[in-house]
Amino acid sequence: MKDKEKILVSAFFDGELVGDEKKEAENLIAKNSEAYEYFQSLKLIDNDLRSHINLALESEKVKDAI
Repeated sequence: MKDKEKILVSAFFDGELVGDEKKEAENLIAKNSEAYEYFQSLKLIDNDLRSHINLALESEKVKDAI
């Protein structure tokens, strides 16, 4: 996958696209297995980071600091 395509998929994931660019990204993800896998990896990373942050925020040290 080209760097330009990765940037497009990343921007789509981040909700930064509208109109034709959004449609282009959706089509790319739907038709290109590498783009689809890259999009899925972004979702996994995002979920992992959110879980890590939530666990960290629930720690006693953080609660005490807040």
